[in-house]
Parts: sequence; C-alpha cells; structure tokens
Amino acid sequence: MSQLKAFLNLTHAVLEPGEMAEYLIQVPDKVWGIYALNRDPLCGRIDKTLAEKLISQALDCGKELAGHYISLCKTNSPDQIAEYLHVKVKKPQIPEEGGRILFARFTEPDIIEVFSDALEKVTRLGCFPSFPKNGGEWEDILTAHELFHVVELRHEDEIFTRKKHITIFSIGSIQYRATVNALSEIAAMSFAREICGLAYLPFALDVMLTYGYQAEAAGELFYEIRDIYETYKNEMDHNGRT
Repeated sequence: MSQLKAFLNLTHAVLEPGEMAEYLIQVPDKVWGIYALNRDPLCGRIDKTLAEKLISQALDCGKELAGHYISLCKTNSPDQIAEYLHVKVKKPQIPEEGGRILFARFTEPDIIEVFSDALEKVTRLGCFPSFPKNGGEWEDILTAHELFHVVELRHEDEIFTRKKHITIFSIGSIQYRATVNALSEIAAMSFAREICGLAYLPFALDVMLTYGYQAEAAGELFYEIRDIYETYKNEMDHNGRT
C-alpha cells in the first residue's frame, strides 16, 4: 500500500458514490462558494463579509449571463449555444499532453474539449437521484461550464469576474490589485446550473468525476466539503440562538 493511500485510509473511510451524491445535492450555494474561495491563492485576503458579497455577485453574474444567452440563442442546449458562438466542441479521449487528469477545458479563443475518458468513468458509477443520467447529460454540464469561460473572455472588459479586483497591498498611494480566480469558477457553475436546469451547483459533480479516477481522492474532497458545510450549519444554529 502506498504511503498516500495508507494516510487516506487513516483519515476517513471512503463512502459509496451514492451516499456522497445524496449529501452533495443538499449543499447550499454559499458553502460551495466558500469551498471555491478557500482554494484561491487570495483567500487569506478575503474576510467573511467580503466573501459573502463576492459569492453572491459571482452567482448572479453566472445566472444572468446564462439567461441572456438562452434568450439570445432561443435554446438552452450547450451545443447550440456553442455553435452560435462559433466555438468548436471536441471530445478527445484524454488530454493530448497526457499526465494531468482533466474533465474538460476551454482553450482560447474558441475550443472546448470534453474528455471522453472522464465521461466513461463517471457513467460506470451508476445513476443517482438528481445527478446526470447518462454521458450526454454529463457532457452538457461540462460544456456549459466551459462556455461561461468563453463568454467571460469575450466580455472581459465588462464582466464582474474580470472587473472585480481586491487590494493585495499598498505602498503609499500605489495599490497592487488582483482578480479572484475562484469567482470565475463560481460564476461558471451558476451559468451551467441555469443552462442545464439543475437544482444545485455542479461543484457537486466534481466529486463524482474524481471518484471515477480515484475513490480515495474523491473521498477526501467530499470530507473537505462536508467539514465546510457542517461548520456553516453550526454557525447558523449558533446565530439563531443568539
């Protein structure tokens, strides 16, 4: 047994994918936003009040942009929206360069790749309530997510996820400011949810896609999310009592 696997086994038992799926669809948007921000290099610069505001704005950004393109294209089909935007959607088996596991990606200026290997592996896990029922539905959600990054690039001068900056440090009157990359991911998940008519943010699907490759890694990801959610619920209960 590898040292990594031994460590993972000592920390948490790996749940069955169905148990994870049932829990994940209950996770609220705010918790997914915290999860995304926690993984951003700038997370230490963002206090709780600002985090809540940024999460809400990113969710609204994705939802509104999805509504705009559904209305503009007169469809919520990711493939048809991609066609309208003159974006090529490809389905290679794995990334050409190999190595890193990827589910999908956008390559500027106009190529989306959804990797068939990921679709094949996740569909072998079976069907779970409220989750995609087949490879086509998984593909639609991944495509919709990447479509956000397409339109984000094309609207970079005006879109919230590119315009919003936070101050990293100041020297006199000079400020160094940077974008928060996690906001792009939050907005992309909101965009995909609206396009695909989901009841939850597709962050939940990342766990299952990871499970298709390594159950232990998916388990650790799941428990990270669960810990954030349980902390959030405890804070809500405490605030309700005070």
